This record gives sequence, structure tokens and C-alpha cells, in this order.
Amino acid sequence: MKFVLKFAIPDVITDPSLDLLQTIVKAIASKIVETSKSIYWIHPKQDKLYYDCLNKDVDIKNTLDIFDSLLSEIGPSIKNHMIHIRLFEFLWKEDLNGLFNDFMKNEPDELVIKREVDRLAKIEKQVFEIPEYLNIGPACLNTESIKVSLKTFSYSWKFKYASVLHEMARTRLQECIVYRENVQKRLMVNVQTLEQLNDALRLLEELSDMENKIDKIYLPIENIYADLQRYELILTRQEIEQVSSLRDNWSQLMNNAEIVRSTLLQDKRNTLEQELDKQVKTFVVEVIRFRNSFDATGPSVVGIDPYEALRRLHEFQKQYDTFDARRKTLDSISILFGLQCKPFPELDKTGEELNLLNQLYKVYQVFLSFDKQFRNTLWSDVDLSKAFSNIKAYWEEFLALPDKLKENWEAYFDLKKALKKYIDVLPILILLNEKEIRNRHWLQVMQVTKSAFRLEAAVFKLNDLIDIGLDLHSYEIEEICKSAKKEQELESKMRTIEEEWNEQVLSFTNYKDYGEICFDKEYTERLLEQLEDAQEILANMLTSKYVGPLRSEVASWSEKLKTIAEVLELWLEVQELWINLESVFSTPATVKEMPAEAKRFLRVDKSWIRSQKQSYDMKSVLQCCLGSSVQENTKRVLLKDIQKELEICFKSLNAYLDKKRRLFPRYYFLSNPSLLALLNHFSNSGNISEVKSYFSSLFSALRDLKLD
Repeated sequence: MKFVLKFAIPDVITDPSLDLLQTIVKAIASKIVETSKSIYWIHPKQDKLYYDCLNKDVDIKNTLDIFDSLLSEIGPSIKNHMIHIRLFEFLWKEDLNGLFNDFMKNEPDELVIKREVDRLAKIEKQVFEIPEYLNIGPACLNTESIKVSLKTFSYSWKFKYASVLHEMARTRLQECIVYRENVQKRLMVNVQTLEQLNDALRLLEELSDMENKIDKIYLPIENIYADLQRYELILTRQEIEQVSSLRDNWSQLMNNAEIVRSTLLQDKRNTLEQELDKQVKTFVVEVIRFRNSFDATGPSVVGIDPYEALRRLHEFQKQYDTFDARRKTLDSISILFGLQCKPFPELDKTGEELNLLNQLYKVYQVFLSFDKQFRNTLWSDVDLSKAFSNIKAYWEEFLALPDKLKENWEAYFDLKKALKKYIDVLPILILLNEKEIRNRHWLQVMQVTKSAFRLEAAVFKLNDLIDIGLDLHSYEIEEICKSAKKEQELESKMRTIEEEWNEQVLSFTNYKDYGEICFDKEYTERLLEQLEDAQEILANMLTSKYVGPLRSEVASWSEKLKTIAEVLELWLEVQELWINLESVFSTPATVKEMPAEAKRFLRVDKSWIRSQKQSYDMKSVLQCCLGSSVQENTKRVLLKDIQKELEICFKSLNAYLDKKRRLFPRYYFLSNPSLLALLNHFSNSGNISEVKSYFSSLFSALRDLKLD
């Protein structure tokens, strides 16, 4: 039996399958036995079918059983081999490009890449070791097809990662070759001038240093190419030759360098010494001219603008660098020929001063950039904390400058003055940047500093404040800021009172059948207490010297609250009077006895109830008590009118009761309400039992009375 192991991506299968082969073998065995159905067995007693005999034969049955179990015995071995093949399933299941890209995102070094390639090479070797044919009992497993595919997969993976190593090695190889060729070209230059001589000598020194490093440069390249050949990566013949000839070519280059060295130091020495002497003399004159120019038009000239000084500094620094490079060339050649180096004190002095100026203007330039940006910043956008931190940093850098700059450098003192100005002004600006500062305070600042600037947010910049002398008037401005803070506190209290009383409402309670027309007395008394507290706060505010901008508003609210308190107190008095009279004039007997007063009360009563209902609908304390304005105060006028009318009714009532008391003096022992109640009872029913409660007040010795 022959099985072929092949791919059914993403799985590995056998062709034919084990189940199918089992069915076929069993069917063939059965067919062989069934062919005996047409054969008769000759027997002395009777004829029998040969098939029946075979079916009963024990050996035949055992043979058929062997066929049934044959594949079940070799099946596990085949499946185990399939499992072994599946160990390499990542080669065809995983995304090679995706994994490679993820791997390269981590920027692996050469060692990490080499480890990965070694791992894949080991897997490739394991693939090669898979046998192409495997005998398992009566079966033969053919893996040739799947092995070819696995070889292709494993090589693709190995090649993908090994190509990175190849590219790294090829880049290094080309760098070495380019460097060697460039050096060779420079060695071939015919030296005629001192500059060319200096370049050649530097090149020879560079080659001497490289000779000590060449193993560290070449050996990794050689090792990588050796690994690439071990990985069986396809390399061009040119690359292989270039790697193998690296060291020979380097040796040849070093031989050429020695020839050049000998030529320069022996054959051309006299000519070059004469050229050296000539150039030294010329250089002395040029250095003196350079120094004179530096003194006359350099960055340290007194009175020039910092930006101009910075421009000159850069210009003279470039010139100095050129002179210094030439001086170094002359010195190195003098040393080469064993001659004493010519000193150039003017150049040294200029270099020292330029170094100091560079340190100074490094700080100055940063400060100028800050100053320009800061001045152009809108006041509404400024970050003063950050600015103050920057200035402190600049100041620390300034203090760290060399002491030599303090001797006679105008720019040093200008920078110091500018930084000190910011250090003095910024704390004042921070005070002025507080939220309590209003336009009126800025006007005070203008008055103190005798300056003027626009306060619109779109045009108000720091440039308007830096140069107006804030530091010269720090005390006055601090007082302005202090006043602003106090004013803010007063305004906050004022707004609290304003908000509280704008939202304050009246509370009403039911009275008889009239509905909610009477004040809640306890609630109103609490309102009066709150009014008293608020008035006290406002009174204290009016005595403060910082209340100036708020004086009119505070005074207005003080007057409002005073009026509200007066109206509420009057209102309570009128309400109390109305309640007393309403209980009197609501009885028919009183109306009958005092018809004129009853009509008057009825007229006032309608006005009172209408007013109370309107107040109930309105409820706002301010609207109910003040109306449209404090001056008009229609509510107080109305209450005064009602009070006046009610007092007339009350006086008439008192006169009526006095008349009754004169008729029966013992009525003097009763209060007005009790006397009115007594008279009403007599008028309505005349039943003595209803007035017994008043006997104890009228007659001290009488507690009860019975009439027969």
C-alpha cells in the first residue's frame, strides 16, 4: 500500500485517506470471498456451496479480521509522522512579510538578526533530514512532494532575514572600498603649497590611526560574508573578490602612504621651507590688519546696537576661524621641519576676546529673542510665570559668565541692566495681571507713570508696559493692586447681598376664607433680621476707604434695604390692624351700630385684599416692597393710605366702645376684643350662657349665673 503525504493548505493529509483505504481493502477482501458463491463443493452426501465453507472456515475469518485491523495498526504511525511535519506549519501558515516587518520595527542589531537566521537555517536543516520514503508495515509513506515544498518555504524565510545581514555587510564593504579609493586619490595629489602639505600630513596621520583600527573594521565584514556563504546565500563573484582582497589592498595603500611620506620629508623639503618662511611673513601683516579692523569695527565698539554687535561678532568669528586655521597649518609644518613656531599675540588676543564675546552674546542673543517675543505678546495671552522663570534662568547664566567680561565691556553692563529691569518689572506685572485689576486701575497706573496706552484686548501688549517705569513707581502700583484686591472683596460681598435679595421672596399664609393673603409673621420677622445684618455689612462697607468705585452702588443698596425694612415693618403693622378690624366689622351687629365706619372699612378692605393678592402673585421682596423705584415706592404710599383709613376706623371703634363703657363702667375691665365679642353675643342671641366666660372679668365675686 502506498500513501502520498501532501498539502491541503492549511493542513497536511494523506492521499488516499486512511479511512478510504480501509474501506477499499475491506471491500476487496469481501469480493474475493464472494467469488466462491458460484463454486459448489462435491460432497459424498450432498452438494454444498464453497462460499458457505469459506465463511465457516476459521483461518479465513482470521485473515479477514487481520485485513480489518491492519490499517488501524499502521494508522497511528502515519499520523505521528504527519504530526512531525506539522511542527513546521509556521512556514506556510504565518505571514512571512508581516512578521519580518514587525521584527525590523524593533531595529534589531546584527547579533539579533544573526541569531534569527541561525534559527531558520537549523529549521531548514531539519527539513532536509525528513526521509522521502517511509515504510510502515505493509504501507509506504511518500513525503517527496511535501519535502520539496518545505524546502522552498524554509529557504524563503532564511533568505528574507539573511538578506538584511547581506545588505549590512555590503554597505560596510562599500564604505571601506570608497574610503580606500578616496585616500588613494588624495595620496596621488602633487603637493605644491603649504596647505596641500598640511592636508597630506594629516592624511598620513589618519592612516596611521586607521592601521590600528583596521582589524575591528574588516573582521566583522569578513565574518558576515563567511556566514552568508554558510547559509548558502547567492553572492556575486565581485563581492566575494572584494572581501577576499580587502587586506591586500589595504597593505598596498599603506605602502603608497610610506612612499608619499618619504617624498614630502626629503625630496621637497627645501622648497617647502622657503614657502613656509614667505607665508609666515605675509600672515604677520594680515593678522595686524585683522586686529586693527577688529578694534575699529568689531562687536566691542562702544555705542552700537546689540543686534549690530551680534552681526559683527558672527562676521569676525568667521574671519578669525580662517586665520586660526592658517596659523595651525603654519605651526604644524614648522613642527614637522623642526622649526620654532612663530607667535601671533594679536591673533591670540582677538581669539580670547571673541571667545568671551561669544559667551556673552550667547546669553544676550537668547535674551533679545525673549525680549522681542515678550514685547509683542498681547496682555491677555501672556504667561508671566513662565517669563519670570526664563528671566531667572538667563540671570543665572549671566552670573556664570567669566569675570573678565566685567572689566570694560559695555554689552555686559547693558545686558545686566536689561535683565535687572525685567527682574524688577515682572513681579509688578504679575500683580497687575490679577483678575481684580480693572480698567480704572490701569488708568491709575497711567496717571502714576505719566504714560498712556490703549486697553483694548486686541492691541494691549507688553511693549506698552516694559518701558513706562513701573519699577520706579513700584510702591504706588503695589498700593493700586492692594486697593484692587480690597475692592474685589467688597464687590464680592456686594454681589452676594445683591444676589440674595434679588432672589428673596415673601411667604403668605391663609386667613379665614380669603386664601393666602396674610404674611407669615415668623418668616417675615426672620427677613427683617436678615435685612438688619445686610444693612450692617453695607454700612461697614461705606466706611471703608476702598469702597470708592462701589460707593454709589453700595449706598443705593443700603437705601433699598432700609426702605424694604421700613415697608415690611409698616406692612406688618397694617396687617395686624386690618386683622383686628376685620374681625370687628365682619359681624352684623358692629356694622349696624357703626354703619359709616363699616362702609369705610369695606372700601379699605377691598383695596387691602387686592394689594395682598397682587403681592402674593409677585412674591419678590424687591418688587413688592419697592415697586418700580425707591423714590416712588408705591407700596409704601398705598400702605400709608390703608393705615390712615384703618386708624380712622379704629378710632371710631374706640369711641364706640368708650360710649358703651360709660353706660356700664364695668366694661372697662374688658379689653376691646372681649367687649366687642360680648356685645356681639348679646346682639345676636341674648343667650346669657354664651357670655358666662366674661363674668369673672366683670364681677370679681361672680363665677356663674343661672336665670329662672
